[in-house]
Amino acid sequence: MSRITAGAALAGFLAAAGAAHFAVPRLFDTVVPTQLPGGARAWTYGSGVAEIARAALVAAPGTRRLGAGLAAVLFVAVFPANVKMAIDWSDRSHSER
Repeated sequence: MSRITAGAALAGFLAAAGAAHFAVPRLFDTVVPTQLPGGARAWTYGSGVAEIARAALVAAPGTRRLGAGLAAVLFVAVFPANVKMAIDWSDRSHSER
């Protein structure tokens, strides 16, 4: 059995997360900070496209370093949404999460 490389794992994670933005956009819409301009759905789709693009860059050996750097920037950029989700969900029971 072959080992999955860190690059392949990151590419798979980004591709799956990006696809999820299109499969269940309402879930992601709820964590878009209201302070951002425009509609939540635009941010949901935009971040989904960004994740899929970075997955493609990370998957190709020639662009892996660039893709990984851009993925790091993306993770920082979406951090406020993760904080918002943590705050919004902090009063939910474990079964609701």
